[in-house]
Amino acid sequence: MVAVGEQDVFFGECKWSKQRVGPEILNQLQSKVASLDARHVAGKRLHYGLFAKAGFTTELKRVGAREDILLMNWV
Repeated sequence: MVAVGEQDVFFGECKWSKQRVGPEILNQLQSKVASLDARHVAGKRLHYGLFAKAGFTTELKRVGAREDILLMNWV
């Protein structure tokens, strides 16, 4: 999912599995974004969101403490 604002772009990904999501999923999302044509994101703040059924690993929670990353899980 992608949401585009005047100054910001949000990239999100949903994972509906029984396994906790780790930092490799965030890395994959960031790699996908890096492969976009730079004109689409030039001058905008990038934000990332992961949505997971089973939650997140401790390692990803540490990384997710950054203000440009949103972690949401269903309980």
